[in-house]
Amino acid sequence: MNKQSDLVSRIFFSSDNELFVAKTPLMPKEREGFEQRSADEIEKNFFELLDVLLTEAVRSATPRRRIIPDFSGYKNELAVVPQLSPPPEGYQDIFFPCVVEDELVPEDMRKLGIKLRRKIQNFYMEYSPEDGGVVFFDEHGLETEDYFNSGEAETCDLEITFYTPRVFVSKEDYVRLKAVINKLSRAKTYQEREGLLDSLSDQDYALYDFYDYRALLDQAAGQTLAHELKHIKNNLLLQNRPYKKDYAAPNTTDFYLLGVEDERSAYLESLFFVIRKYLKSGNYADKSCFEADFFWLAESLENKSESEIKSMLYPAARIMNTALAHWNDEFLKTYTSQFKENLLLDVQSNPLALKDTAHKEYELERRLMYVFRIYNPYTKKEEVVHLADEITTPVVLTAEAKHDIIIPAQKERQHYHAVFKRELEKQTISEELLTTAMTLADRRYKKSITQQIAQKNMPKATRYASKTKGVSADVLQRIFKRLTRL
Repeated sequence: MNKQSDLVSRIFFSSDNELFVAKTPLMPKEREGFEQRSADEIEKNFFELLDVLLTEAVRSATPRRRIIPDFSGYKNELAVVPQLSPPPEGYQDIFFPCVVEDELVPEDMRKLGIKLRRKIQNFYMEYSPEDGGVVFFDEHGLETEDYFNSGEAETCDLEITFYTPRVFVSKEDYVRLKAVINKLSRAKTYQEREGLLDSLSDQDYALYDFYDYRALLDQAAGQTLAHELKHIKNNLLLQNRPYKKDYAAPNTTDFYLLGVEDERSAYLESLFFVIRKYLKSGNYADKSCFEADFFWLAESLENKSESEIKSMLYPAARIMNTALAHWNDEFLKTYTSQFKENLLLDVQSNPLALKDTAHKEYELERRLMYVFRIYNPYTKKEEVVHLADEITTPVVLTAEAKHDIIIPAQKERQHYHAVFKRELEKQTISEELLTTAMTLADRRYKKSITQQIAQKNMPKATRYASKTKGVSADVLQRIFKRLTRL
């Protein structure tokens, strides 16, 4: 067995796509057996067979594709209202189900195998005169601030989890809240409603303020989904870049800026989702759809004619830079810990890659993120637009970001690359091993897609477990290119 064959036969993958390096070459049947097992199972039962040092080195040097399409895996737990158990004795519950119908999930995302999950969290809420508002307790009776992370969504690979809190209040508070809701529902004008709100007691106002905010977030489930799906689209495109021959690793500052651009583009995606919904409704007087995250836009559209509103919202570049300015002011600092954590991971990936000194990779990846599907109110059709060249509101690179995020990450990167270089020089690890691992990882990813496409295209009679009809070879080729391009 030659040296190259020896390397190839030592590298294998688990069923959940974790990479391993064995101490000695594996026979084909051994490799096949391992690849039917999960990473946890391999590490638990076959640890003595693994070259731990090389496994860790190769994993860190092999850019991981976090999103592996699963064409048969689409699931949507949010499409129906969940069945809930009765509330505890003496309590009523406030629960907004956060329903996301299948129609809101783009077809291409469904085909990729997106999974929408719901996680219900139980809290108890009561009014606190000392705090001047409501406070929350967990199921053990301990005061908690975890509630304030609820009503949000987080994305991991192809799975999006929506947190939908179920809040228990005393029956007395529930009666008070219903009375306020009924009173406000009879208000005929905005001014009358505001007057009623001003007349409420502190307790009634606090209860209603919570309820109203929860209702607002529930109505914004579609835009939350759009935001999270944009992250998946961005990751799906960018995860292929390190495997391309023209790839050069961005510098540390560019890595940071790309992380910020990912969040800014997701913010725009949710904005364009709401604008599409608003324009399609034809009811330009009702701007309530903007209230959750884009109140600034609702205010700017106030007292504008239909033609003025259309010209403000289309083309998309007209509103984009104003939106990015608001994002810089309102949200940039809220992502500090996330940006710091992600940057430390980014700078350790692919240490063998050439360094991008001309910022070409940054510009290319930013262009990929600023592609959107926009609704044209004049043609009443959707169109794909590329907005990167229209950006005049850049990311604000603050002194705090440089000091607290970028400089520490750069030091970590230099240390990590120095250690890697030293291990290469000592021949503890070899460049050949790392490039072989990258080749095998790339081949495995493409093979997975090819096999799934082939399965989708098999005649219906031979695929009793599927109801999907075959598609043309041309369509299959386009799908493959989309998932492996760039």
